[in-house]
Amino acid sequence: MIESADRRIVHFIFDSKKPCLETAFAQKFSKMMSEELEEFQNQQDEDFDAYVEQIAKEEDENDLDNPIKYEPNQYQELELRDLHRIAFAVADSPFQKTDVQKYYPEIHIIGGSGDVIATISPNNRAHEKYGGSNYCENFRDEKLKINDDRKVKLTLSDFQDENTMILLTVKTNDLKKEKVKAADYAKAWFRL
Repeated sequence: MIESADRRIVHFIFDSKKPCLETAFAQKFSKMMSEELEEFQNQQDEDFDAYVEQIAKEEDENDLDNPIKYEPNQYQELELRDLHRIAFAVADSPFQKTDVQKYYPEIHIIGGSGDVIATISPNNRAHEKYGGSNYCENFRDEKLKINDDRKVKLTLSDFQDENTMILLTVKTNDLKKEKVKAADYAKAWFRL
């Protein structure tokens, strides 16, 4: 048992009696799969514009009804709270040793407007804006090491003040300059 006050334990609790509500993504994904997304989005935009007009007219708050509603989620999702750091690690298969480390993680931080704000990889080990997030390798004890792990550590508080998406990618260091097939990536080991 961890007794230190500065450590937190993340509990994953699944309560089937109380399903979580769908996210905006899950809601739009299900509409897209049933080919109703455009109609749904147009109706939602109209309803929300009418809602904003009611607020602008300073109508009674009891009469206001937010049109954006989320039903119980039909998909299984996991919500994490009090998580401060994550790491995305990539390793070569220990069953196929090579002289050169073939696979490595590359993280792209994408802003709300769609631009790539930063990339963290072996070539860019850190970014001045995201000081707590960096690339590292050979972090295991030699006696415990199965293969050469490489990871990008992310401190989530670096990203709390802006609207960003973090894209986790597995890249290959292939010196043969041949076109890499999707099946080649099945040999990479990765975990979050």
